[in-house]
Amino acid sequence: MPQTQKKEALEWVEDSVVFRGIIRRSGNSLAITIPAELLQRFLLKEGQEFVMLGMSRLKPEFEGALQIYLGYFIIYEKAFGIALTLSVDERLGEILKTLEQISAKHGATKCTKRMLEDGKLGFRAVFGMITDEGFKRLRTKEDVESIMTEMLAELLSVGVKVESSSIFEEIIEWRNLDPSLISKLPHKAVEMVRWKWEI
Repeated sequence: MPQTQKKEALEWVEDSVVFRGIIRRSGNSLAITIPAELLQRFLLKEGQEFVMLGMSRLKPEFEGALQIYLGYFIIYEKAFGIALTLSVDERLGEILKTLEQISAKHGATKCTKRMLEDGKLGFRAVFGMITDEGFKRLRTKEDVESIMTEMLAELLSVGVKVESSSIFEEIIEWRNLDPSLISKLPHKAVEMVRWKWEI
């Protein structure tokens, strides 16, 4: 394990639930059992790799521990989004503000914008479930198509010319979420995400 990870280990937060176990023999090795509660809490599966570290401290008694390092928890979320190409003029700032307001109103989880070579504005809004604060309601492709219809009507009402519009699908990578949050998602929502531990 990298030295930087050892430094980070000092800042780790221990879970409040503690399990006591017994080391037992399994063939020519010794084995420990991971309780079902921890399997669910960390979304562990058979065949998953890990790194085990022996640890000790003296303060003033000698204490020993085994740390099972699982790695980085990575989530891949499949989400639908809206891509727009708009004609812009001297009202660019106003148009951008309008796009941000409309996207926020409809619950976009991520927005990007860029000026295209032909002087037009490219805008993309993703409507996923995952945010830095938690989870939103699952949006299907049909939901996003309905949102796009409303967005186009709202933009037209304020005089913004939309050159093209389309629905896209995107995979978003998240590295800052606790696995226990995923285990609480409804079954249908879990179908939109996959995850792995990476050492």
